[in-house]
Amino acid sequence: MSPTYEEMQAARRARQARAERLTRPGEPAQPTDTGISNDDPQAVAKLQERLRDLRDNGVAFRAVNRALRESAGASREDQAEAIKGAVKAATSMAAEFSIYTCLQLVDRGGVPRADLARNVKSIRAVRDQLALLGEQVQETQAEIEQEREERSLGGDR
Repeated sequence: MSPTYEEMQAARRARQARAERLTRPGEPAQPTDTGISNDDPQAVAKLQERLRDLRDNGVAFRAVNRALRESAGASREDQAEAIKGAVKAATSMAAEFSIYTCLQLVDRGGVPRADLARNVKSIRAVRDQLALLGEQVQETQAEIEQEREERSLGGDR
């Protein structure tokens, strides 16, 4: 069942309001979709770590689906071992992929496209928040420089 026009408009308004909360100067920072607040002093480091994790997930997801395609027709256990080997070769996440997890992925037919799309969307959200924080840092540095210039001009009088 597709959403109604009113539901789509409400979702659009919610996205716009969320974007305004993130970019409105002079107000306390709101938590974002990434779960990391813009006023957190460690926000950039946390976001960079989150971005690394999301990229590793994307690589692992693609490795899972590739391993399943390449091992099509093999037994369930052989497919699970192929997944574990592919993930281990592609990323450092092999410890997180137990044989049970691999068997579940075989039963599901791999990682669904919706999960891949959700991961890409999360990566974009983190990159957008990092860009926003970078702009805020640049604006703050510009304000500090302007205040220094005003003080130095005022001190010369």
